Amino acid sequence: MRRFVVLLTVIGGLCVAGGVGPSSPLSAADKARLVAVFSQGCLDESDITTVYHSVLGLKLLGADVPGKEKLCAAAAKLADDSSVENLYAASGTGAALGCP
Repeated sequence: MRRFVVLLTVIGGLCVAGGVGPSSPLSAADKARLVAVFSQGCLDESDITTVYHSVLGLKLLGADVPGKEKLCAAAAKLADDSSVENLYAASGTGAALGCP
């Protein structure tokens, strides 16, 4: 019985320890490919929703966002009150980039 309790304790500890550390199922090649796709999405300054999702994707991957100043200006320009979707994407882009 004592062995069973020790075994359960060890297995439980390994399960908890395995779930605590940061891990990613993405390989380095996968991350590089995603960074390239999201960086390309940041170039289309006329579509603020694409920029918004690209910026968030780059931030989640821990990559630098190219052309932050241009993207901040585009977000400010495209933040119109006529579309809730554009307003949300523009404000989210500005917040993610730390735009003034």
